Amino acid sequence: MNADAFAEVLREAADAYAVTPEEVLGRSRSKSVVAARRLAMRACRTRWGWSYPEIGKAFGRDHSTVMSAIKADVSDVPLLRTAPKPRKLRVA
Repeated sequence: MNADAFAEVLREAADAYAVTPEEVLGRSRSKSVVAARRLAMRACRTRWGWSYPEIGKAFGRDHSTVMSAIKADVSDVPLLRTAPKPRKLRVA
């Protein structure tokens, strides 16, 4: 797990939803923070192929929480439908 790459993903996801990286890693369940957290978790999975337990460890969450967050379809989650739309992330 590359700490610099992880920090970059956190920054990108946090910036996309106007929250801080600390909030993304925190316990908040506000709409913007949850949306940023899900985006960051999905990026860790798709960019580097991290396992659910690896992502869970990085975010301080259980692997099943990560699975749920990654598989959540934004259009089906009322919490995310009303969250601000993210800016495009750079693809590494």
